[in-house]
Parts: sequence; structure tokens; C-alpha cells
Amino acid sequence: MGYTNSYTQRRDFNADEWKKIKLYFRFLLSLYGDTVEDLSDPDDSDTIVFNGKRNKSDEYGYPCEDLVISKNAYAQNLRYSCKTRANTYDHVVWEFLVYIKCVVLPYNDTSFSIEHDVVLAEEKSVLRDMFHNIQYEYIGE
Repeated sequence: MGYTNSYTQRRDFNADEWKKIKLYFRFLLSLYGDTVEDLSDPDDSDTIVFNGKRNKSDEYGYPCEDLVISKNAYAQNLRYSCKTRANTYDHVVWEFLVYIKCVVLPYNDTSFSIEHDVVLAEEKSVLRDMFHNIQYEYIGE
């Protein structure tokens, strides 16, 4: 049994937030391209979809469930989940969600919440400091 990453998106991301999210997603692909696969529709610039790379030993062909993040919040307070079976893909999914929560959005913003069945989202102050350093070091903001 693997890990579950969850998020709730209560509002649409604005243009600046979505730009940062997409930029960080491309950054993650450059770091973990051997682990994750971009499954986004090239004709849909408002949705990011990715999963772990195909694994022939897995009966389903993919290590886990897709992570889908959209610019638009289609249903407020709907909790989205992504099971990752504790593969390397889990780390990438959690890193991406933490980046959105702790770097893209203001500290006190409650419009996007995250959960992991191993790491509690309440630990976000430590994670926020970590991602603040990453953002300046690698993305140049």
C-alpha cells in the first residue's frame, strides 16, 4: 500500500500564480524527468497532469494515479487525492504540492490545502523555509 497526497483548491489560481506553478512544474520535469512523465494535454494550458514513468512490472502500466492540477477550481472544497505507493513519484508529487502551498500562495492563504498520509501539512513552516531557499536559488525570484 502506498502513500496518498491530497489537496483542496477553493479558488482559481490567478495568472501570476499559474505562471509560477507551470514554471516550477517544468523545473521538476528537468530534475525528475527519468521518474515522472508529463501527461498534460498540449492543447490545454490550464491543466497539468503527470504520473510516474511507465513500469512494465506494474500490472497497470503506471506506478500510480495521475496528479492533476488545474488553474480553475471546478468544485470548491472538493478534495483531490493521488496515490503514489511510496515510489520516487511520491516525493515529486509532494514537493509540487508543497511548492504551491508554501511558495506560490501567501502564508495565510487558506484557498489551497494539502495533506499527506505520512507528513502533515501543519509542518508547512519548515517546508516553507526550505522552498523559499529553493525558489531563490533555482528559479531566480
